[in-house]
Amino acid sequence: MAVFGRPLADPLVEKLLVAAIIRINDAVKTEAQPLEAVKALRLAMGPPDKLAANKNTLDRLRDGVSVPLNPGEDARTVFLIEFDPDKQHLNDFTATNDYRVQGVNPRKVLPSCTITKNGQRWNLSGRTGGRRFAGL
Repeated sequence: MAVFGRPLADPLVEKLLVAAIIRINDAVKTEAQPLEAVKALRLAMGPPDKLAANKNTLDRLRDGVSVPLNPGEDARTVFLIEFDPDKQHLNDFTATNDYRVQGVNPRKVLPSCTITKNGQRWNLSGRTGGRRFAGL
């Protein structure tokens, strides 16, 4: 992910997310317009209450975010994931297994498979010391 300038702790690959938002939303025409949607998603991910942050994030991923695309215009819904089966090809998928998860027992270090969908990182597997990791 270094090629995209993404810090390791950042769950979003912003360049991929911006490109996906442009593909998915006909009204989004420039690379600057999706930045408000990305900001709204980051805001949803930010509360210190992780349960609330997870719910807010999943709501935005499912329903999109309402943001103005141009100054002075009313807000429009910008979708972050395309769910229509006929348009799912507009989503971007990247899979990598180069992350490693290590627990307290160094003998139980297993690779973690990470899927990036439209620049949003989903850690799908990885097991250390009997604990499973999943989600954003």
